[in-house]
Amino acid sequence: AAEAATLTANELWWEEHGIDYEKWTRQELLEREPRLAGQVSADFRGVWFLPDECQLRNPRHLKALASACEKRGVQLLPETPVDQILIRGKQTSGVVARGQQFDARLVCICSGAWARKSLDQLGIANGVMPVRGQMVLYQAGECLLSHVVNEGHRYLVPRDDGRLLAGSIEEEVGYVNETTEEGISQIRSWAEQILPDVRNCRVEQTWAGLRPGSFDGLPYIGQIPGYENLFLATGHFRSGLHLSCGTAVVLAEAILGGESRIDLSPFRVGRG
Repeated sequence: AAEAATLTANELWWEEHGIDYEKWTRQELLEREPRLAGQVSADFRGVWFLPDECQLRNPRHLKALASACEKRGVQLLPETPVDQILIRGKQTSGVVARGQQFDARLVCICSGAWARKSLDQLGIANGVMPVRGQMVLYQAGECLLSHVVNEGHRYLVPRDDGRLLAGSIEEEVGYVNETTEEGISQIRSWAEQILPDVRNCRVEQTWAGLRPGSFDGLPYIGQIPGYENLFLATGHFRSGLHLSCGTAVVLAEAILGGESRIDLSPFRVGRG
C-alpha cells in the first residue's frame, strides 16, 4: 500500500519533468510479463510503466570512460588510494598516494563514499556516508522478463544474455565492503517471490558495493570552500552511474569557467 501511494504521488513528479508513464491494469501487466503471474495476486495494487527506462552496464560504462581518458593522454593508476591531500595555505599542491607524491595545479575529489575520508582530513564538515548494497546475478539461460521491474528500492534487471540481476538492500555498516549471508538471502527471497522461475536458476555471482550517501539526499558538487583549486563530486547515493556524465559536464564548466549551466548552490560543499 505504501509503495502504491508513493507511485501515485510520483505521477505529479513525472509529469512535471516530462517523463512518460503508463498505468497498466493487472491484465495488461500479465500480457506483457506473463512470468509475473505468480506474484500478481489479490494483493495487487497497480503497476506503472515508464517506456523510456533503460539499463546501463556499469563495467562497460567504465571501460568506455577509461578508453576515452587514455586517448586524451590521461594516466590512470588503478588500485592506488590517495593517502593525503597536500595543502599550502588556501590551495592544494597535489596528493600523496602509496607513498608517492603527485604535484597538481588542481585536485578533484570524486572517490565516492571514500571522499569522506579526504574531507575529514581537511576538517571539512560533511554528510557523506557509506551505504552498502548487495547484488545477486542469476544465470537463467533465457530472458525471463522484457522490462526492468522495480518495487521500492528493489529491482530485477533482465539482460539479453540470459542473466538476471537482482538487488538491492541498504546497510549503514561503515567501510565494510563484503556480502553477507543474511543480505543475499533477503535479495534472493524477494526475487524468487516476485519471479518464481528464478528459483530454478543458478546464482552465478554475488557482490557488494558502497554507495556515497548524503544527509539530505543531494550530491556534493563544486569548489570546496576555503580552497581555490580543490573541487568535489560525491554523494550521489544510488544515482551515481546515470548522473555521472552530467556531473562531469557541470563540474568541468565550474572548474574551467568559474560557473556552470545550472545553479550548483543546492549541491554546495559544506552545507552539512
